[in-house]
Amino acid sequence: MRKKIILIAICIAACLIMPLSNAANQGFQDYKMEYGGNPSFDAPEWNVGNYWEYDMLLDVNVLTDFGFLNITYLGLSLKNVEFLVDDVNNDEYILELSGFVEHLIWKDYEYSPDASYMTGTASIDKSSLGFKEIILNLVGDGKSIGYDINMNINFDPYFNLLCFPMSLYDEWDVYSSIDVSISGSIYFFGANIPANKEIDTSTISGSLSVDEFKEHSCTAGAFNSYKITGDSIETCEIWYAPDAGFYTDFNIYQEFKLGNIVLGYLDFDMDLLSTNFNHPENNSAPNQPSIDGLTSGEPNEECTFTVTASDPEGEDICYNIDWGDGTFSGWTIGPFESGEEVSVSHAYPKEAEYRIRVKAKDAGDHQSIWSEPFDITISDNENSYQQSQSQQSSQQSSSSSIYSSTLDSTLLSSSIGSLSLSGFE
Repeated sequence: MRKKIILIAICIAACLIMPLSNAANQGFQDYKMEYGGNPSFDAPEWNVGNYWEYDMLLDVNVLTDFGFLNITYLGLSLKNVEFLVDDVNNDEYILELSGFVEHLIWKDYEYSPDASYMTGTASIDKSSLGFKEIILNLVGDGKSIGYDINMNINFDPYFNLLCFPMSLYDEWDVYSSIDVSISGSIYFFGANIPANKEIDTSTISGSLSVDEFKEHSCTAGAFNSYKITGDSIETCEIWYAPDAGFYTDFNIYQEFKLGNIVLGYLDFDMDLLSTNFNHPENNSAPNQPSIDGLTSGEPNEECTFTVTASDPEGEDICYNIDWGDGTFSGWTIGPFESGEEVSVSHAYPKEAEYRIRVKAKDAGDHQSIWSEPFDITISDNENSYQQSQSQQSSQQSSSSSIYSSTLDSTLLSSSIGSLSLSGFE
């Protein structure tokens, strides 16, 4: 049961951590006057190149054995996660996902490798912005601690937390069948634990409603937004801004109960950082930047890289670099002329394979998408590091042949607010 609740929580979080938005340019009262006292909005139109970037945090704490008070904890912190519209088909959007994994906590262990990141894709129905499929890959690399976890979630029909056209006091039902598969492994000081599981078809059902329409603020700015809630959830604030094109903020807290006994809780938060959705057409964001440099180095020695980007209007550019080790330069690099090659450096204290990204911003604060990742291997001796990785891979293969992960067959039905999940076996 413990693993079931945690997998459900992961599934819910994966469904919720989708694209965010950009600030509105007019006052809230003018906005209501323009569209009427209770405006109604159709589904927004996304274009290839639109992106949303945010931070998110998931905490799950579950009490599983009453006799021994056995507590299982799952924590996942993702930073600067970008959702980029990669393709637009007749009936769906295809998104590319990428970001930094700050930490992954499983049971009593915190997996915080020296280098970790998330990649993936998502397909979303155009008419409802409902989720059809989410594919995620979490990779953490270090000499002693790491993981490589894949998760595939399919929804039938699509999972819609929104309903269009949308207006104040709207209510709608949510129903979707879910298939989840998880594969990969975690290694911890030489011990490898396979994480392979196919989860039988399950369902999410319930109802949601629009309670308020007002100005709501997040890190990226203020948005004229709808507040969406579920009737029975303890804390539920899902914010959708028409001018933003999608969700702007999430705050969900719910306890797991058996009668009056509290078995645990789920706490999920996300916060919008930036987006290029709905930018003025007369001032475009810089083009996707690039980064280049050496592909190997040694611990505590400065590694030098070259970054560059161009701005359509020729404005000066500043850069923010995700060094792949949990640190960011912030917008401290620049300003430089559009197209100018800029030399930057960084020292890595530990052996690992790091994935670096860079972002550009012009004088009007319009941000580019993240660059393609650039990988660098840090080691005292590259051969010894590669040998360590080879040994861990061999250990994983060996342990996979003798280890199997199973879930008990008890049918689980858990109410998350007004959304009921059942059928995880």
